[in-house]
Amino acid sequence: MKIWRQRKGHGDHGHGSAARAAPGMPGESRKDGPVGSSIPGVQVSSTGIALAHGHGAIAISGYVNEFKAELQLADAVRPQPARWPHRVGTIPSRAQSYQHRNESDLLRRAMTTGGHTRGLCYVLTGLGGVGKTQLAADMARSLLDAEELDVLVWVDATSESSLRSAYAQAGVELCRADPENEEKAARQFLNWLEYPPERPCRWLIVLDDVADPDDLRELWPSPDHGRTVVTTRRRDSVLAGTERSLIPVGLFTPADSLAYFASALSVHHRREPSDELEVLADDLGHLPLALSQAAAYLIDTGMNCADYRDLLADRTATLLDAAPDRLPDGQTLAVAVTWTLSVERADELGRPGLARPTLQLLSFLSSHNTPETVLSTPHARVYLAIHRTRSIIKRLHQRAAADGDMIVPVRDVRLALSALQRLSLIDYRPHEAVDTHQLVQRATRDSLDNDTCRITARAVADALSTSWPDSGSDPQLAQLLRTSTTALFNHAQQMLYDPDLHDVLLKSGHSLGEVGQPSAARDYFRQLSEVIASQMGAEHFSTLSARFAHAHWLERSGDPAGAAAAFTEIHSDAERILGLDNVVSLGARRALAACVANAGDPLHAAEILASVLDDVERLYGDDLVSPLDIRCEIAELLGESGQEAEAAQRLDEVVADATSVLGPKDPHTLVYRVRSAFWQGAAGDELGAVVTLRHVVNAQTRVMGSADDQTLLTRLLLAHWEGSAGDAPKAAADLTDLIDEATPVLGSDHPRIFAMQHSLARWQAEAANAPAAAAAYEQLLDSSRRLLGPEHPDTLAAWGSLAHWQGQAGDPASAATTNATLLAHMLEVMEPDHPHLSVIRDNLAHWQRIAHDHPPAPDEAT
Repeated sequence: MKIWRQRKGHGDHGHGSAARAAPGMPGESRKDGPVGSSIPGVQVSSTGIALAHGHGAIAISGYVNEFKAELQLADAVRPQPARWPHRVGTIPSRAQSYQHRNESDLLRRAMTTGGHTRGLCYVLTGLGGVGKTQLAADMARSLLDAEELDVLVWVDATSESSLRSAYAQAGVELCRADPENEEKAARQFLNWLEYPPERPCRWLIVLDDVADPDDLRELWPSPDHGRTVVTTRRRDSVLAGTERSLIPVGLFTPADSLAYFASALSVHHRREPSDELEVLADDLGHLPLALSQAAAYLIDTGMNCADYRDLLADRTATLLDAAPDRLPDGQTLAVAVTWTLSVERADELGRPGLARPTLQLLSFLSSHNTPETVLSTPHARVYLAIHRTRSIIKRLHQRAAADGDMIVPVRDVRLALSALQRLSLIDYRPHEAVDTHQLVQRATRDSLDNDTCRITARAVADALSTSWPDSGSDPQLAQLLRTSTTALFNHAQQMLYDPDLHDVLLKSGHSLGEVGQPSAARDYFRQLSEVIASQMGAEHFSTLSARFAHAHWLERSGDPAGAAAAFTEIHSDAERILGLDNVVSLGARRALAACVANAGDPLHAAEILASVLDDVERLYGDDLVSPLDIRCEIAELLGESGQEAEAAQRLDEVVADATSVLGPKDPHTLVYRVRSAFWQGAAGDELGAVVTLRHVVNAQTRVMGSADDQTLLTRLLLAHWEGSAGDAPKAAADLTDLIDEATPVLGSDHPRIFAMQHSLARWQAEAANAPAAAAAYEQLLDSSRRLLGPEHPDTLAAWGSLAHWQGQAGDPASAATTNATLLAHMLEVMEPDHPHLSVIRDNLAHWQRIAHDHPPAPDEAT
């Protein structure tokens, strides 16, 4: 302690005397002149008598011009270091129904492996609410109970000031530090950790809830002695390294969640069905904090599990509505606001202001495996530019200046995702995908007003729509996008069909059919049309659009009659509601024609299309693609009715008109040439079709690229006519090359690849290349089992063909084995008297007999 006093007296010299009692006992001094060494640190400029009594007392006598004293506590009264074992700070109380977790065992093993000869630091990191503090507290209590600690220091590490304060308190209690100098006391404690006393000290420091790694820049405990546990939501790289290990703390397992619910409810003599609790845990994403607050809500309100789930699912309610009035286990924050501070801190990292709007976009997408490409689309990046977290004045100024031109760079999007990752708000796999906990998503959506919610939902829908791959080109990506579209629809359904049906809902349903699930596409659009009709009415434009798509896939799934009835009804409704010339009415008539054709009446279908063509030409003229498309369809319907030459002639006219209107290199013109070539071949000019298609392939490769879907389709058609023209080996060779080039582009399960495999097997067989045909049918069988199922007629046909060509290739034993396997399978799925069974039995007997009569040579058997 330092004391400084200055005072001018009335005397000329300011004479006086002073004395200070020794701390802790009465003191007295009557010496003239300077005070002697028996009272260190006190000086008086002249003579006089001063008397001081009591602890730390000072007395001054006479007139003093200037007095300066530096007083120090005597060793006799300095606080003595606390006896070991000693605890500094308060360990949070144990949560009711605490669940032992795998992370506890992992941390325990890690902390006891190294003994006390080297420093250990473990960083428990994870989403807010996963129970990091409880894990650390459980570890600390277990070490104390096992008498494995001499000193435990529990630190509230939410800020640098709270860290220093806790360290200073530890310095006072353990190192005899001066309580009046916090900075010095904290440093003294850290030095004590770095240079431990002669007697080894088994210490553990828990730095709970570190908010910013920078707060620890100069306050890390010694890495060479003792043990340190850090709990934090941060995942910054600075928290890991050779001296520190990150231990991710995840969610409860389903078993953990069920055990927690059962234990928490049983204390209050409550029971709920296990299956209801399991589903509720899924709804809450197995987040420990959410489970504890849900259990408290059930207990406090008497609500049952099913009703609580209804409350969570209610879009008019928020997470705060599902929180108990009194939080359990000493919790200070409801789930709904647990991550508020984390979002604010993330918004300060990377490119400031982008983390929050990025999280807003993510809150409407799937909680698992959202493709990063969705957030990198122009629609998403324009949204981020406009909604960057700034003052409202700056935001409005930016919006006015941008007028749609402002866009955030992709690198800034990735920085925003990295910032959210560093605060454990998301799990981000760069250049791949993002996971976001469903309750973080819900809390984020709850924070949005209605206008922002609508704007965000439409921006997400636009981003998903532009992310969709070309038809069937990337089934895995399409599946991920469908999952996110479903999530978006669940969160903001009316915003996607009012005032009109958003394109992303159509793409999501159509993609099901395009990957070989027409029945699923049919059911998707049936349910969608029912939902929209219930909200907007049966005559709303969005309802008609969904009904149209449902009828389309009704026909594709094998019900042309039902589809025809549906299109007739749609046409009638659209004409009555929207008018004869409306696009929906015209489209319904056009689709009706396709249904009639598929039902076996192509001439009637051509008549319907002729009426559609008249209306389209009347409305739009003949200089657009649409009339040319309809003319092309009419020609092909005539070809299907047996008028192949008429179809070829009409298509030649379409090609001539398209060349004149669109140009010879236009993709539409090239497609018309392909269709014309097909009917040229069907009319008997196979070689002419081959010549035409080779020219078209070259043109499409230059214009659209060799990997374009239309180019690949034309090459497939070319191989067909090469084989039909008598050159089966050339067709097989071209198909082999085509499959090799197309598979990396489309994927092995793409319907187009499947069609190529069918064609290859046929032409290898036509070329009488038995080994190659057997190999082609083996590949076709594998794909058919996977795509169509083992009971599909095409699968069974490929199976039988494989056996035949195995025998033709000189391997009757394999042919017999394949037939035997096929027969056993067919007996399981067919009636015993099915005629196909007798065919397979005859084939089996045939190859068994040949295998018996011609056993393999010894070297072949080997």
